Amino acid sequence: DIITYARSMLQDEHDPVTPEVAQEAHYSIACAHARQGHAEQAIIHLCSAQQNGFCYPDQLSLERSLACLHSHPDFIQLLPEMNEQIALNERWRGVSPALVDEWTRQFNLYDTDGNGYIDRDELAVLVRRCHDPIMVQLAASCIPIEAIFRQLDTDGNGKISLDEYLNFMTDRTTSSATSASPMMAMTEGQNNDAGLLSSSMSTPTSITADATRMTMDAPPSPIHQQYIDAQGNLIMPPQESDSPCHGGIEVC
Repeated sequence: DIITYARSMLQDEHDPVTPEVAQEAHYSIACAHARQGHAEQAIIHLCSAQQNGFCYPDQLSLERSLACLHSHPDFIQLLPEMNEQIALNERWRGVSPALVDEWTRQFNLYDTDGNGYIDRDELAVLVRRCHDPIMVQLAASCIPIEAIFRQLDTDGNGKISLDEYLNFMTDRTTSSATSASPMMAMTEGQNNDAGLLSSSMSTPTSITADATRMTMDAPPSPIHQQYIDAQGNLIMPPQESDSPCHGGIEVC
């Protein structure tokens, strides 16, 4: 029967069970249990399908075999949860939920006073010590903390919210997968007519997900240059192996 076949999909000894396979198997089992009147078992497997990435509330509402569950409190709760997940997926443009959770954990860890925001001092510690590859490269870039802070503080209220932090990290992650924008450099507070440094300046290396997780032991040395792209977004300058900004390296 369907339940036996679907359970065998979850116990395949030859191929690893992917989230897609788990979604299909648990959903099929849930529908089968619902048709048999086993509401609690159906809900359990719908929740398992959701945990493996099933996020189709419209399908749940239209599935005839699940009609008997429409008044079940747990089923009613599933629909808004899935709609919320859809909104999050659209908001973070396909970045994995696990990565968003990790960034949220970072934010909370370095929000040392627990007020729900990161101030300049907390950002300086985060950039210097956080093991996230984006922060590692920011620490090595020698871009002044004030310039980084202004890029994150998009509403200009003098503090960085969780949403602003997640938006920044999402932008940096998604932009690393695309070709670099035209690069411009500005001296702090002043822009020359061409807006360019010398032609010897190379394009910064993209941040990759498998970058070594380490932090800079020493804070970045202050320099009076900040780098922005054509849209005014902060980008990181190229790294030189003999850069005077490279301090000792420690593992978090």
